[in-house]
Amino acid sequence: MISISVIIPCYNVETYIEEGLHSVLKQTHPAKEIICIDDGSSDNTINIIRKLQEEFPNKIYLYLNEKIEVQHTRAIEDLQFQKVTSSNSLMQMIFYFPLNLSVSLN
Repeated sequence: MISISVIIPCYNVETYIEEGLHSVLKQTHPAKEIICIDDGSSDNTINIIRKLQEEFPNKIYLYLNEKIEVQHTRAIEDLQFQKVTSSNSLMQMIFYFPLNLSVSLN
């Protein structure tokens, strides 16, 4: 099975973040990890993510204005939470990448 990390850049997205994270968690192809990178939100974004981290401690990670390394993954999806993804969007990406020569999985 292909391992997928979902990276979510966050800045004042308290309106969307919980729904967006639940959307990623409900994917038909599960993400290995969900990495939230907050860029100094002044709203409740960080607290919402931390609450969900308690529910999913080995799945959701929060970084505050830091560089990160994603290891052992084959694909990364950058989500925008104004558009919540369908439950099979990660599976669609898995099939899309090998067919599109301009996208690398390595």
